[in-house]
Amino acid sequence: MTAFPPWGGLTLSQQYDLAIYDRIEVLRGPDGMLQGSSTPGGSVNFVHKRPTNDFQGNASFSAGSWNNYHATLDVGGPIAHSKIISARLVFAGTDRNQFYNNAYDRRWTIYGVTDVHLTRRDTLTVSVTSQTNDTTRYMGLPRASNGADLNLPTSTFVGANWGKSEVPMTEVEAQLEHLFSHGWRGRINYRHRTADTTLQYAYLNAYNATARTGNFVVANTRYDETNDGLDAYVTGPVHLFGQRHTLMMGANYDRYAYEGGGASVNSRSYAALGGIPLTASGSIPSLALPTISNRYWEPSTQWGVYGQAQIKPMSPFAILIGGRVSGYVSKTRRISPTVGTTSTDIDQQGILTPYIGGVLHLRPNVTAYVSYVSTFSPQSAFDTTGRLAPVRGNQLEGGIKGEFFKGHLGMTLSGYRIIQKNEAIYNSTIGAICGPGGVDDCYVATGKTRSQGAEAELIGRPLEGWDINASYTYNDNKIVNNGNATQAGLTYAGNSPKHLWKL
Repeated sequence: MTAFPPWGGLTLSQQYDLAIYDRIEVLRGPDGMLQGSSTPGGSVNFVHKRPTNDFQGNASFSAGSWNNYHATLDVGGPIAHSKIISARLVFAGTDRNQFYNNAYDRRWTIYGVTDVHLTRRDTLTVSVTSQTNDTTRYMGLPRASNGADLNLPTSTFVGANWGKSEVPMTEVEAQLEHLFSHGWRGRINYRHRTADTTLQYAYLNAYNATARTGNFVVANTRYDETNDGLDAYVTGPVHLFGQRHTLMMGANYDRYAYEGGGASVNSRSYAALGGIPLTASGSIPSLALPTISNRYWEPSTQWGVYGQAQIKPMSPFAILIGGRVSGYVSKTRRISPTVGTTSTDIDQQGILTPYIGGVLHLRPNVTAYVSYVSTFSPQSAFDTTGRLAPVRGNQLEGGIKGEFFKGHLGMTLSGYRIIQKNEAIYNSTIGAICGPGGVDDCYVATGKTRSQGAEAELIGRPLEGWDINASYTYNDNKIVNNGNATQAGLTYAGNSPKHLWKL
């Protein structure tokens, strides 16, 4: 079934157990044409398992280091030997600790999906997924102000031992597919997801290297999320001038609603959070957990119409032309302790994000490509005046892809150049006084950033029993212009390596 883009990416989102998915598809580069808001990094499509034509069942159990246990049960097939209705049911459970102290992760997942063949050309698919979890919130290990390693034991846990993350989620999806004549087909997909999140944790915000003690912040966050998405499209071939071309046209609508709030307290207002040895941070008193008083309702909607044509002027060459027109609206309203008026943070309509590419088959197993795409991505960050405007950008990429050893070994050589405007940079000069409640970290928007580089990758199985995944990435990123001449030419993302080797 078709997935819809999560709002704000996957950085802090709780995800379903991978046992419910048939495969995971990775698209390098932005996918703004289909999903609207997107970033240059790429997109990940989680493809759900579907019922099988014949009865099947399997179970698995694994055990690993640090009491890492995982079990699955997967059964499905036709209902009562019917050729009209088939179903599949997946159970999954995880119970594991971590290599660092005080941490654990427990999840229980159930997934059910049914296919109903209404006619020979019409199939209705309905699925329901539910998951509960109890996970320790972990904010990582600190480093010295100059970036040096503090030589802490790998088992060190920096944070309160009562910290937790609970995110019970439920998702319902429905898909109706119709097969037209001459190879055309159409699909309508709908998804409804709800999640109730509780985050309670402590993290380090200042470190005294001489005394080996730190000052901590304790945070308490509770919010509910509702995500509704509707997508419809048609696609099929067109035969002209002796070649087979492909067309696709569609439209989608997404609505995301956040309702909740958070509160935090630091050592300035709660003295017991100051001067704590890192090795004793687990004993931070739970009495420091602040009460949440400010809660907000933040709905966001996004719509778009899109189209793509794959045109083949000649057999070895194809041109891909596509684009999307989008609209995006984000609002905020205080709902406690008093109810405020609704304010519009972002209202942008008619956002055009074009896409063009070319593919040339140099040999049956070697292909050259080039692509240009425009992107936009709404931001959750705030400055002192309100929410930052969406990031706008474009990306140019080209390269060569090849398959060898009868398709078992893939090779890629590529180069890219990305230009973006308005990207958020953390403002370390002021405290957490931004956002609707005045308790969020503050950011500033860059005027223009540039990232360019090249990548070489080798992945596959050249010989039986020998799997290889090797790559090298060169990345040069900098601030081009942000209105401050002293920062022009400086590195934008200092935590992004300039040279990256993987094997």
